[in-house]
Amino acid sequence: MTSITLPENAFAASADSSVRKAQSAAEKQKYETGILWYHHALYQLDGQDKTGYKSYIHYNLSKLYYAEGKYSNSIRHIRESIRFNTSEQNDPVLRYHLGRSLIVNHEHATGELQLLRSRMAAEDPVLKLHITLYLARLYGYLNDLYQMAYYLNQAKELQLELPDTIDEHLAEAGSYAGMEPVYKSENKAKVLSTAIPGAGQLYARQYTNALGAVMVNSATIALLVRSVTLENYHHTLLIGSLLWWRYYDGNRDNAAHSVHEYNNRQRQSAIRKAMQSLDEIYRESFMQGDISLKRDDFLGAE
Repeated sequence: MTSITLPENAFAASADSSVRKAQSAAEKQKYETGILWYHHALYQLDGQDKTGYKSYIHYNLSKLYYAEGKYSNSIRHIRESIRFNTSEQNDPVLRYHLGRSLIVNHEHATGELQLLRSRMAAEDPVLKLHITLYLARLYGYLNDLYQMAYYLNQAKELQLELPDTIDEHLAEAGSYAGMEPVYKSENKAKVLSTAIPGAGQLYARQYTNALGAVMVNSATIALLVRSVTLENYHHTLLIGSLLWWRYYDGNRDNAAHSVHEYNNRQRQSAIRKAMQSLDEIYRESFMQGDISLKRDDFLGAE
């Protein structure tokens, strides 16, 4: 019986057909269908020395899984794309997509590392801007105002010719993030509440807590004075140790906690305003274009 051997390009031709069907499905936002066709293309290329083509397919699979919200699968395929990639110029973009997928999958430290690697290798200033702003947003979500301000400043130092509206929003975001909020002192709050129960809460602008501290401590002091007046020292000891000291010391701790909450609100307010300015930047048409790679970027070396 005569065996028939198909030429290698026959498999590539079949893979091309599957890739075209996957792209057509993706354009119609039929992501699951596109994913199936891309997997079929990989099956057709199994055993073939088409590393650039495999990198391209894995890259597109990662993007479709990302669009589907299946971030673990997106991470797996973008890593495969990096493994098969034969062009150094693709690496910054691939690592940018990997970093984003890791971050939305709550792997913040690993995602940040990939974004930093991408930023160091990137030559395209627009890609650098996207990476830098994404890092600023990451630190905004992590409530790190200092790092957020640092990356916003780095974005300005890229000196890109940006539309005036983006420049304005970037400057606005940087001013909010770089403007150190006026924080209050927890130690000062404890000292105030040591002297006068409720004074530390008043200092932290926690008026309800201040009123509660005054009322509770006043009531326990009144009970303490009454028991001393009646010479009921047993009750005096119980009230002093179980009620008065507990509420008096608790009032001091609550004052420090009230200041901590106040400072956190101040920081959150600055971050929220900076994030709102960043959101305005992303609404600009200049930022709408996706940082993506084309087929020729992967197949140029083959």
